[in-house]
Amino acid sequence: MNEFLAYLEKAEWLSVEQGEEPGSPLRITLTAFEVFLPPLELPKIADQWRLWFEVELSLPPLLAKDPYTQDLFRRWCASNVTIDDMELAIELARKANTAPSPTALHDFLKTVRTTKIERARR
Repeated sequence: MNEFLAYLEKAEWLSVEQGEEPGSPLRITLTAFEVFLPPLELPKIADQWRLWFEVELSLPPLLAKDPYTQDLFRRWCASNVTIDDMELAIELARKANTAPSPTALHDFLKTVRTTKIERARR
């Protein structure tokens, strides 16, 4: 059981705490489930974007934790980017035969947001 819990902790699905005394209580906190988002929801912290990218687009964790990528995730939180906005950016990237990396999607996201603003003005 310890190996299984260590594996899940390394994968950032949960955290495990236990005192050093024999028989001390074991506390397990599910972490990944706290940040998964239903579609169209507004991510509020960079970790929500990180997990979404890792799960939905198979973004390698090393790239997802890169400081530049984390900066993009925080920028998207600050500017209220939704999952719906990101899915539209992904579609634009696919039409342009561009890999859906956070950096590439940031450029397509600008197009999505500009289009939404133009439609709202009509």
